[in-house]
Amino acid sequence: MPSIKVACLGDSITQGTDSYNWLADLQQQFNPTFEFYNCGINGELAYNNLLRIQQVIDIEPDYVVILVGTNDVLATLSKGNTNLYLEIANLPRVPDMAWYIENLDQMITTLRQETNARIALSSLPVLGEDLEDNANVIVNRYNEKIQRLVKKYNLHYLPLNEEITEYLKVHPVENPAIYRPFGWWLKANIHFRTRVLKQDWDEYVGVHGLQVTTDTIHLNSVSGKMMADLVAAFIKAV
Repeated sequence: MPSIKVACLGDSITQGTDSYNWLADLQQQFNPTFEFYNCGINGELAYNNLLRIQQVIDIEPDYVVILVGTNDVLATLSKGNTNLYLEIANLPRVPDMAWYIENLDQMITTLRQETNARIALSSLPVLGEDLEDNANVIVNRYNEKIQRLVKKYNLHYLPLNEEITEYLKVHPVENPAIYRPFGWWLKANIHFRTRVLKQDWDEYVGVHGLQVTTDTIHLNSVSGKMMADLVAAFIKAV
């Protein structure tokens, strides 16, 4: 009997090398009936996902999960970030929210035209763990636009941000961490602790006092398992 195919589009939060690998959880839970295709690539924006949408179409997926946009937000938070993403993501223009929604809309439209897949669209996770910080104010604006696309195309919605937000409200800390740029030193530290010392994400998070992120950007096991549970519920709802 052929496997049921689930293609998951996105960035590093989906790829799972710098973030908790929630796809691995799903593959273990649904193996061997379902086959999960990891179509996430570190550092990508919605524009880059759109450029390689044919790869997803060629899979002939039964389900598509889209979690992309964190880098789109990051690219707008400072001039330095903008210049960085223009270079590393090979962007044809300065990114903004309108362009993000345009690219995401085209991704959805193309998938609806070229596949028979059921499509789920996720809200973007928090940036930093201070819900009042400007980075999360901006994330919420993007998520409002995402919800409009969900309604426009009658898609399944994965409320990842909402679940993370509720968790942080239930587990408040005195000085929640704000978003900080993801520098090379922090990435090297994560790789050393998780790949050399074989620490799990929770051990790493404990070093920095973070609750739902590893570095104020990427998911740890708490938030990563939330994503896995949301996708599992989406699949089981059919």
